Amino acid sequence: MFLIFVSLFLSSIYLLSLGLIGNKILFKENIATNNDYYENGLLGIVFASIIAFLLNFFFSLNKFLNDALFILPFAIIYLSKIKYEINFTKLLKFAVICSLLGTIIISYDNVYRPDAGSYHLPFISILNENKIIIGLSNLHFRFGHISIMQYLSASFNNHLFNEKGILIPHALIFSFFLMFLINKIFYEKDKFIIILIFCFLSFVIFRMNRYSSFGNDAPAHFYYMYLLILGIYLLNKNQSYVSSTNKIILISIFIFLNKITMLLALFFPFIFLFNKNFLKILFNKIFVLLAFIFLLWIGKNILTSGCIAFPIEQTCIKNLSWFDKSDTRRSNAKSGRIENEAWTKGFPNQSEKNFSEFISSNEWIKVWKENHGIKILKKVGPFLIFMLIFFTTLIITERKSKNFSKRNFNMKIFIFLILNLIGCIIWFLKFPVFRYGYGYIISSFGILFSILLISFIDINLLKLKKYFRFLVLILLIGLVSKNFIRIYKEYGTNYSPWPSIYTDQKLDKNYELDPIYSKNEIIFYKPLQSMCYYTKYTPCTHLVDIEFKSDELVYTKVNGYKIYFFKDEKI
Repeated sequence: MFLIFVSLFLSSIYLLSLGLIGNKILFKENIATNNDYYENGLLGIVFASIIAFLLNFFFSLNKFLNDALFILPFAIIYLSKIKYEINFTKLLKFAVICSLLGTIIISYDNVYRPDAGSYHLPFISILNENKIIIGLSNLHFRFGHISIMQYLSASFNNHLFNEKGILIPHALIFSFFLMFLINKIFYEKDKFIIILIFCFLSFVIFRMNRYSSFGNDAPAHFYYMYLLILGIYLLNKNQSYVSSTNKIILISIFIFLNKITMLLALFFPFIFLFNKNFLKILFNKIFVLLAFIFLLWIGKNILTSGCIAFPIEQTCIKNLSWFDKSDTRRSNAKSGRIENEAWTKGFPNQSEKNFSEFISSNEWIKVWKENHGIKILKKVGPFLIFMLIFFTTLIITERKSKNFSKRNFNMKIFIFLILNLIGCIIWFLKFPVFRYGYGYIISSFGILFSILLISFIDINLLKLKKYFRFLVLILLIGLVSKNFIRIYKEYGTNYSPWPSIYTDQKLDKNYELDPIYSKNEIIFYKPLQSMCYYTKYTPCTHLVDIEFKSDELVYTKVNGYKIYFFKDEKI
């Protein structure tokens, strides 16, 4: 566990430093007066992810390149005047706190299953060994809508951390976000924002308290909550308008690059764009840079799947040779979208209809309600009960305010509420699995809860903070105790405290891989057992003979780039 702590500590310093540099260069924030280093950690995650993504167009994210990336922020600080603005004592203190929390979260836990073994880890393997591969979604349809998190993870496989480094970013995202929320509760002066942040913090501690539950979904939802906080800050005009809008645009894009289901995050900037500062924002060099990054991600999507946003078939360019035109395979956008939608609506819990018939009828609502619906209530039940008890206690103990005309919040906040409610509706109609949409659900609840609490009670800021600080302490004790109990049960076993990345067993052991040939050349590998997980033999997919016959898929090389396509198409 000590090695985990040291790895997280060094990574925290790296990401905090990168965030400080990016904040200074892009958003002109004064580092010397910025007390929220945890936010710099969140921004460091964003910058590291985007840099790794951009480099993969031209290089594999190999260890030597990743070594250079890790050294980059320290070199910039050493060679620039930025070092005079950084409080290194404070930076190290924050790094220690986040590393301790991350160590507790990650030790003796697992990777997110089954997605990690199916496509998260195999894709990271591909990134470590290859530059961008054209038509990659034909190997595994989920490679067509991969998260930028895999680029970030791949960039941590260097000579300092080796392959275990790919596990580090998710633990630090959780630590940075949790400490960002706690810091805001202690030092924020806006009661509405404090209440909203407490809602987010309570939910994260109740539901998102295990490393094995993070996957690609948790980071997207963490950043969605962060985006909402940034948006409310901007409504209150606590920061430079143009700079803050650019930060909101950056985070909005980053959320979309994480999960396509969080598409509505892209609408947040429009709330602030159309005003007297519109031209300043539109022609600002930072806006142009962010737009360029967004277009490059779309370009990456087209190169890997033939679609701007796979598996939305309306966004596909169907005359591209690597676009899968067969609707019998999941690598076809329409087929993949229908199957995914059917599974989220509870298809496995019925046996009478096929995918299309199931989602086109209204029967899925009953099936979903009896299965996913009940699971969702069980997941959010403890959180909702806790918040209800808290709300009721404040209503009873504090003086009620019947004067609804005297509001202590900006009425424009209802725009955010409406946007999130729309997100909830889209989530329910198209992909109603809790992990796909809880950012919309909890944000809607948080805004509504904050509005009601501000409207019904009259409590001064200091007293409200006393309540929250006490409850935060109780929640943190619960979080740490739960994970310590888990670690205690596993400590002393022969298992590594690091989550396994090579197998679905706690004891790391590489599965054997079977090479698949075309014209006497290996074009990909398939595992003889289970799924691919992390492997040095890439690309790897477990879908062979399930989604396509192994002799259907071939590839060619053009200027050093691999291009995968099916035999009935020509390159």
